[in-house]
Parts: sequence; structure tokens; C-alpha cells
Amino acid sequence: MLLTLTSHVVWSADYNKGWEAYESGDYATALREFKPLANNGDAASQHKLGLMYLKGYGVSQDYKTALKWFRLAVKQDYAGAQNSLGYMYHDGFGVSQDYKTALKWYRLSAKQGYLNAQSNLGVMYYRGFGVSQDYKTSFKWFTLAAEQGNAQNQNTVGYMYEKGIGVSQDYKTAVKWYTLAAEQGNAQHQYTVGTMYYEGVGVSKNYRTALKWYTLAAEQGNADAQTMLGFMHDKGYGVSQDYKTALKWYTLAAEQGKDNAQNNLGIFYENGYGVSQNYKTALKWYTLAAEQGNAGSQNSLGSMYYEGLGVSQNYRTALKWYTLAAEQGEPSAQYNLGINYHLGNGVSQDYKTAVKWYTLAAEQGKENAQNNLGALYENGYGVSQNYKTALKWYTLAAEQGEPSAQNNIGTLYENGYGVSQNYKTALKWYTLAANQGDPNGIENVNLIKGILEPKFAGNLDKEEGHFFANMICEKAENSPGPISNELISLLPALGIGSSTGDSINKSFNTNICNCVQKRTRLRISPERIMDVNRRYKINPKDDDLVNDSEALFFATLSVTCALF
Repeated sequence: MLLTLTSHVVWSADYNKGWEAYESGDYATALREFKPLANNGDAASQHKLGLMYLKGYGVSQDYKTALKWFRLAVKQDYAGAQNSLGYMYHDGFGVSQDYKTALKWYRLSAKQGYLNAQSNLGVMYYRGFGVSQDYKTSFKWFTLAAEQGNAQNQNTVGYMYEKGIGVSQDYKTAVKWYTLAAEQGNAQHQYTVGTMYYEGVGVSKNYRTALKWYTLAAEQGNADAQTMLGFMHDKGYGVSQDYKTALKWYTLAAEQGKDNAQNNLGIFYENGYGVSQNYKTALKWYTLAAEQGNAGSQNSLGSMYYEGLGVSQNYRTALKWYTLAAEQGEPSAQYNLGINYHLGNGVSQDYKTAVKWYTLAAEQGKENAQNNLGALYENGYGVSQNYKTALKWYTLAAEQGEPSAQNNIGTLYENGYGVSQNYKTALKWYTLAANQGDPNGIENVNLIKGILEPKFAGNLDKEEGHFFANMICEKAENSPGPISNELISLLPALGIGSSTGDSINKSFNTNICNCVQKRTRLRISPERIMDVNRRYKINPKDDDLVNDSEALFFATLSVTCALF
């Protein structure tokens, strides 16, 4: 909001000649015409002379002489001079700054309908200069000035309606006033109307109309409008997607120092959108935007240094830019910073700090951070192990389609970590991951199907039988064995020829299921093994097992065979 200080009144032929000279910059002629009129008591000429001395037009700048002519004119209640005298007191030109006295003169002028005084009075009440801040009174004076067709005041009234300042919020009325101002050709006002149509505030969202207003503003050099015009061509909003045209508008805005345009140019050059891919040029634009504090560019610049694109790889420099962006709340940078601390790239490995940054990103919905945070909770890295919290973060990521998270949920359900063991639910999540090409998901779908649909392989030869037995038993120690020949003779029930019995290691451990867990990535409870034993009748006597060690061996062996 600017204080205004102009006069539009024309009184006589001589005054007209002086006014025309003044407007054209011929101040010598203006002075020659105004001075005799002013000396003869013409208030309008006195006011114009005051303005010439105030601004130093055709004369040496002289505030005291300006004050002299303004005071002579106000004695005749000349509204323009009242406004100018208020301006002198407002800014302390030739007098001590005095907001209350400025307010007095603005008010006298405004009550006469003087547009600029009404506008200035609106500023005084809006800012609380010389009077208690009063948005309603401010709105009243701005509206009076706007109703006289002043574009700046029309824009201000639109803003007050949009924000609900001094008046009930009313987006439709805001658009009305913004449009009146924009139609007078001011680029900033045109940009504002474009934004209302782009966002659908006070009007139905209309990209084509937004494009029209942005174009009008952009062609006048408005950098904000140029940026938005580039973005609309970039995304194909209201116009066919056109990277080259987007590049043109981004470049014009970027050259004016607009950081968002510089960031978008960096993206274009990094990815080769509408231009040949050029990492060095991308780095240039990212750097310009990042140095202005643009968080997106700071993150992208960090990634350029992290990957060594257009610059030598440097984890420490990457960490610097990631940190600057992350501290502004940029979720991708928070995630990237978490990775650096997680892996120890450019900094000492620190799981707790990784958890901190992953959490900040995850809380903003960053799916990769949610998945990684889940993994840290699952494994107890940097935080107490907590399967339920792991499941929470995995689920949030998986619902966004993150395949690694979908696979990880499958693992929790398959093994009963933090949830009841449920192979069907595990299969559901593994399948979702597999359908996206996740290699772990694909592998796990096959494994879990082997559990849900067990099929014995028939008679296995000596080599295969020996493999399965040793796979289960190679880490078993302190066994109470041996396994009796009677039980070895039951091997055919598993599809293993009895001739392989004398090749099987006869030392087994009652904790044999732990060995299977490590070998097959399954956590099989003793209860589950007993159930399998009964289901497949490994021991014909059902519950009358010889001993737990032997029951575990045969039941677990059956599960293992089913997996292969």
C-alpha cells in the first residue's frame, strides 16, 4: 500500500498550459505558468508549485518552500494541498514526522472526495499510524477510492474481501474487484486474477481463463505470471503440454531471479524436458535457486552431489544441501538425510538421527521414509524393536503403493511378528509387491504358496535326502540323539528313500526349528511343527511320539521338503 500524492484538477487556460508542460516534463514552462497564478492566489497553482519544490522538478528541492505553497493552498480548503500537506507530515519532509497531524490533513482532503487522500487514509487506519488500527475504517476509505476507478485501491479492496480483513470474507466479491483492477492493464493485478481462476477461489476453476490472465501479465514481464505460464505448459493445464514453451517462460522468469522458475529449469535440464539433458546447466539453475533458500532446489542439488551428476560426487556437500532443505520441512530432503545417516554417507552412521529424519518425512506422507522407518522399528535400529509400530509405518507406505513396504508387511504376517501369523494375508501383500515387479515379493509368493499348497516331491534320491537332512542339522549341537533306526525307516513317508537313512547325521537338537528358521527364513513354532506332524501323519502313532526331538525333526523336515 503506497501513499499517493497527485492532483488531477484543472482550473484555467494558463493552468492548463502549465499542467500540460508539467506532465510532459517541461518544468521550466510549468514554473513560468504556475508562479504568477500562485502569487495571485490560485490554489491549484499553489499546490502544483508545492509539488515542484517537494520533488525538485525544475527547481532545487526545497521542503520548506513546498510547505509554504501547500499551506497557502489549504487556507482555501484545496483538497489536493491538504493531501500533500498530510504527506509531508507523514514522512517528515520539512517538518517533524507526525502521524496524527498527517491523519488530520488526509481526513480533511478525503471528506472532500479526494481519491488519493481516501487511499492514504485507508493506509493510516490499516497500519495504525496516528490512530488505533481499524480494518473496518480502513476498508471504508479504500472502497471509496476504489469506487472512483483507482486500480490499486480496487486491488486492495479485492484483497481485503479475499482475506476477510475489515469485512466478511467473500471470494466472489474479491474476484470482482481484482478483475476491475486487472482490466486496467496492471500486470500484478492480472496475475492475481489468473491465480483466482487457477485455484478456483471465488469462481469455478478454469485453467483456460487463468492462462489468459497469466499470459497478459507475463507479456508485461511479470515473473510470477511467467513462472505459472511455464508451469501450465509444463503440466498441460488449459493448454496442450509443451515442454519447449514451458522452457521459454521458465527461462524468462528465472533470468529475473524467480527461484521457483530456476528450480523448474533445473528439473528440465536434469531430465531433458524440451531441451538436451545437461547436468551442468541443471546444477547451475538449482544452485541459483538453492542460494535463495528454495528447498526443492536445495534437495535436488544435494542429490546431484550425492550421485555425482554434473559435479564430482561429494557426500558431505550433499549432506549440507539436504540439511538446509530438510530444516525447511522438505520431505524428500528429510528422507534423503535419513538415508545418509542410516548408511553413514558423508557422516558417521547414526541410526537415531536417521530415525529422526525418517519420522519427519514419514509424517508428511513420504512413502519411502515410512517404509525405511518401519524397517528400523522392525529390526530395532536406533529405536526399541517394535513390530506393531513397524507394521503401522509399513501399512502407510504400502497403501501408497510402495512395493518394498508391501513385501515387508507380508513378512510380518508370514512370521507372526506383531500380528497373528496368517499365510493368506502374507500372500496378499507379497502378491501386491510381486505385481509391481518387486523381486523379494516374487520370491516370497512362491515360498508362501509352497506352505499353503504343500506338495511332496515323491521319492528323493540319496543326494537330495542328504541335502535336506544336513540343511536342517548342520548347526545342531549337544543332541540327545541318536535317532532310532525305527524312525529312520519312516523316511519314505516324507518321500525320501529309506536307503538314505544311514547318510543322515544322527545328532539332532530339540531346538531344531531355529535352524530351519535361519535356512528357510520362516519362524516355525513348536506348536506348528507338532500340528504338521499330525496333519501329514509323519509318525503313524499320531500323538504317541517317541520324543520331542524326533517329532521336531520329522515334522520340520516335512515342512522343509514342501518348500522345495
